[in-house]
Amino acid sequence: MFEKGRNRYLIIFYCFVLTALILDVSLVRRSFSAANVGGVICILFVVLGVFFLRSESVRGVANQNLKISSLFLVAFLIVHFQYYFDLALDPSLLAVFTRKISDPDTLIRSAMISLIGLVCFFIGYLSKHIVVNRNKRLKKLNNMFFLTVLCVFSFMFFLVTLDLQAFLFNDGSETDSVSYYAMMLLEVSLIASLLSHSYNLSHQNIKVKFSTYVTTLGLGINLILSIYLTLIMLSGDRGAIISFAVVYIYAFAVASKKNISKRVLLFAVSIGVFVVIQLGVIRSLSKELSFVDRARVVLAQSSRFEYTSVLPFTQELASSARCLNLAVYNVPNSNTFFYGRLQIQQIISAIPFAGFLNPMIFDNTPQYQGSTYYVSWLYQGELNGFNGIGSTCIADFYLDFGVIGVALGMLIFGYFLRLLDVYSYLRHGNILIFCFSFCYAFFVIGIARQSVLMPLKYVILLYIIMKVSSITLFPKVVLSKYSKHE
Repeated sequence: MFEKGRNRYLIIFYCFVLTALILDVSLVRRSFSAANVGGVICILFVVLGVFFLRSESVRGVANQNLKISSLFLVAFLIVHFQYYFDLALDPSLLAVFTRKISDPDTLIRSAMISLIGLVCFFIGYLSKHIVVNRNKRLKKLNNMFFLTVLCVFSFMFFLVTLDLQAFLFNDGSETDSVSYYAMMLLEVSLIASLLSHSYNLSHQNIKVKFSTYVTTLGLGINLILSIYLTLIMLSGDRGAIISFAVVYIYAFAVASKKNISKRVLLFAVSIGVFVVIQLGVIRSLSKELSFVDRARVVLAQSSRFEYTSVLPFTQELASSARCLNLAVYNVPNSNTFFYGRLQIQQIISAIPFAGFLNPMIFDNTPQYQGSTYYVSWLYQGELNGFNGIGSTCIADFYLDFGVIGVALGMLIFGYFLRLLDVYSYLRHGNILIFCFSFCYAFFVIGIARQSVLMPLKYVILLYIIMKVSSITLFPKVVLSKYSKHE
């Protein structure tokens, strides 16, 4: 079965919108005004409405609410556009949004560039024609015994290398290189276990309930994951908590092929966002206080922001929009483009044992080590201990090649996420597709506020672990575990 030609009409529509947006950004200098902010919001509603109201032609994907593309779009819209809804409701907030920027017109240009990226994402996503080979044989089961042993080993390695005092009182952020790699190995090992478990269940004729999914995953892995996330929570960090929550539920959806209702997803997202935001506030308080004392302070105080956003729960995530404004304001007016350097650095860093090449090839000055460093340098000057403000995926592409980089980058990324959405929910996806889909699900929030190449290092390590797992000699353990649930 393949997608029918009706998508071509949507692509033609989006190409028309894209042409108009590019001409507008290139030829017209739009000033900041309530009318232009309203225009941005209207265009946003139109392009979103056309995309989400279309009919999905691939059976097995049409009724799935939990897709990587959908999660990415939610995060993308919050990061790049929530800002403008606040401005539309209260134009006096302009003074807050233009700090470090003397030209308020930059906000409109940034919004138009974000719209270009969004439209190109839709074109790329709709361009992929999926052909399903129904005669393709199922792959063999993956080895959960090996992965469980690996999780136990990596967890012990993480605990041995962990400076608990520094970890708890520095938000888990100030760790040495050994502790960092121990943490990464543990996280990838846990993702590998979720992937293999989901892959095994999806390739069997088994009715999967959530309780079955949890119990067959095993007490050991669930316990290790719980202890690890508890430590993360006590440190005040948030990333791993929401990431594992997303990938855990995503793994169940892939394994069961069940459509998780929108109400359940909305409830889970609301609770998750509330917890994550509160942890972010806790993290910002004095490290001299214990976690419990900081939590009490947070519960007793009102919002730490200067204003109340239209969506207060996602206000911190939405603040990342200032990163794109800084990039557009300074480049190329005061600084030059990077011409692909930022993407090349990320690819090299993702290759095992190749990180030493970056300082050999490129200037190793801190602000040039990535878009998050560069934007933070534009915002605060010298990077003392790198107390950064982050970046966005649009800013990351823009700093390399400007508007052209945004258009091409988001076009390719949309095409790529279409592959992940379809093949991860079909019984014909291979392990490499699963490695990409699970790592991108894990980093789906971070991608919107950093870079689309952010998960690449985890993808490579995860694929290596899966290939090693496939050649280990414990087949009877794997087969017996799943056959009893048929």
